[in-house]
Formats: sequence, C-alpha cells, structure tokens
Amino acid sequence: SKKKKKTDFIPYRDSVLTWLLRENLGGNSRTAMVAALSPADINYDETLSTLRYADRAKQIKCNAVINEDPNAKLIRELKDEVTRLKDLLCSQGLGDILDTPVGSLAASPSSTSLSSQAAIQSVTSLQERIMSTPGGEEAIERLKESEKIIAELNETWEEKLRKTEAIRMEREALLAEMGVAIREDGGTLGVFSPKKTPHLVNLNEDPLMSECLLYYIKDGTTRVGQAEAQRRQDIVLSGAHIREEHCSFRSDKNQTGEVIVTLVPCEGSETYVNGKRVINPVKLRSGNRIIMGKNHVFRFNHPEQARAEREKTPSAETPVEPVDWAFAQRELLEKQGIDMKQEMEKRLQEMEILYKKEKEEADLLLEQQRLDYESKLEALQKQVETRSLAAETTEEEEDEEEEEE
Repeated sequence: SKKKKKTDFIPYRDSVLTWLLRENLGGNSRTAMVAALSPADINYDETLSTLRYADRAKQIKCNAVINEDPNAKLIRELKDEVTRLKDLLCSQGLGDILDTPVGSLAASPSSTSLSSQAAIQSVTSLQERIMSTPGGEEAIERLKESEKIIAELNETWEEKLRKTEAIRMEREALLAEMGVAIREDGGTLGVFSPKKTPHLVNLNEDPLMSECLLYYIKDGTTRVGQAEAQRRQDIVLSGAHIREEHCSFRSDKNQTGEVIVTLVPCEGSETYVNGKRVINPVKLRSGNRIIMGKNHVFRFNHPEQARAEREKTPSAETPVEPVDWAFAQRELLEKQGIDMKQEMEKRLQEMEILYKKEKEEADLLLEQQRLDYESKLEALQKQVETRSLAAETTEEEEDEEEEEE
C-alpha cells in the first residue's frame, strides 16, 4: 500500500503556477505544456528551473475519462449493440427479418391473427431460415432484449410515474387482501377502520396483537377457508379446525339501501356467533363476536350500522365491558352451559376430596406400619426375656451341682 501511495503521489510544487494548473496536471484532462527557454546566460537560473519543472510535469500521467451520463452511455452502448446485431443479420442474409414485426416472428402458423395464407407461409419460411442459420436465433433474442432495454431507458418521467402508480395500487390491493390497510395519502402503514365498509378485526390473547389484522367484507360473497381449497378464498385461515371452505359472508343491500351482512356457515364447520354455534345463515350486527374453529376470534364492525345505533338507544347485546379475546372466550363457555365459577368450585371440591382420600390412605399406611413395628418390638422383647430366663436357669443348676460336690 505504501508503494501504491508513492506511485499515485503527484509531485506538486508550492507555486502559483502549479496551483492554477492542478486540475490540468492531476485531474480528468489531457494537457500539453510548452516550456519556453532563453539562450542568454543571464537567464540561466530561470532556464534551469523551467527545465526541472518540465521534467517533473512530464512524469505526471493522467488517465482522462470522458464525462458522460451513465444512462446516456448505456443507451449509446445498446444502440451500438443493436446496430452490430442488425449488421450481423444482414451479413447472414436475414436482413428482411428486420422489416417483419417482432410479434409475428413468435406467432405460430395456426394463429388466427394472420389474415392470409401467404402471410402464414412467409412467417414459416422466416422461422425456418432463422433456425437453419447458425447463431441467428440467438442474435434475434439479443436484438429483442436490447431494443426492450432501450425502450425502457427512453421512457419519459410521466410514463415511469404511471407505472409506479400502477405498482402502488397493486401493492395496496395485495395488502388489503392480507388484512393490512394503507391510508389514502400512502404515508402511514397500519390498520385503519374504514368509514363505510363492513370489516372484521382480529382479537388475540395478547392485547398487543389484538386488532392488528383487518379483513374487508366486500360486496357480494366473501369466502373464508384454507389456501388449499379448490376455489380461491378471500380470507385465508389455517388451523386444525378450519375447513377448506369454512364459511362465507354475503353482503347485500335491502330496500332502504342499508348494507346487510349475513354469515353463511358451511356444512360441518365450527363457527360461533356471540358464543352460539351457528348452522344456518345468521344476520350480523356491529360488535358481534365471531369465532372460527378454536383459535380464530374476530369482532364484526359495521360503521354505518354502529353510527345509526349510537343515535338510538344502545342495543341490549352491546357489552358494557371491552370486547376482547377474554370476553369472547368467556361468552363462548357461558353459552355452551359452562360456568367458570361452578367449574372452579367443582374442580376445587374434586381436589379436596382427592386430598382427603390421599390423606386417609397415608394415615392408614402409617398406622399399619406403627402396628407392624410394635408387634416386632414385642416379639423381640419376648425373645430377650426367654433367653434371659434360660440363662438364669442354667446358672442355678450349675450352682446346685457345685454345692452337692
């Protein structure tokens, strides 16, 4: 690296002339210098200084590069490539292909777009010539690619803006299909409740995950099911209790122009509305809780219906407490005849009975072990007493024998 730095070092001098010529001596340019000398001896010092300056300036090597826009350079190179390919086709006797439309080269002989048999034969003969010429098909493909790139680079800003707008609209449609909405200004990404369209919002056990997904109920039929279903599903869910075609939402207008959304469950699907399992179609109201399968919990929102209900008396089914995941699960258990307090008391009683039973068994076991130990202790005491009596009897007999002797 040190050698490279030394070779790249430009020997500038601390002079006004070098400072003025710094762009010419070391920049992106080509410079020609003329050193003026004097034959007079009185100008010896100036002549020597000029020669030294010229010698050092001659050692400077500039790599001049043409200042050109990258896009313009690319367009120029592509145009040169197109010209070269056209010349190559002309040299191989395929110059008449250049006058034929590009789309007609790819068309089949049986295409209905050709109006006469002569045109079909012409295209067929051109294709045969391209296939028989070595490198002809490759040259045609490269020519098409180059012309396509040139057309893209030559597009105006208005055309690029229209394409960008179309891509943005497609992106918003895809995000809306996935349950994510974007404001009309496009500046903020997130979930925003629409003002007129009925929709579903998810409810999750984690409060931070609740109301993060939004699914629109479009006009007509909105199908709900798995991705593997034969027909395309508008709302795709997954899980063990989600059928391929689980249910559908039908959005219609009545005689007064009000939008009515009806939930139509499929046969055998587990779908609950406000905790009750539904088998037949049921009309939905804003705020209804919908559970699909075992894990997917939603709240149905109808902005226009909710606005009309707020103007009137609050509905009896409208819950006072917040409608969250816990509320929906508790409602499901209550509507199925499962009381949480009773279940807890029942479980507590069962645990108390089990505890008493285990305690009695443990007490019986301890009592049995105590009796066993007492019986063993009594037996040992009897053995000790028997042995002590036998020993005393033996000693008495020995004493008597000694006295008799």
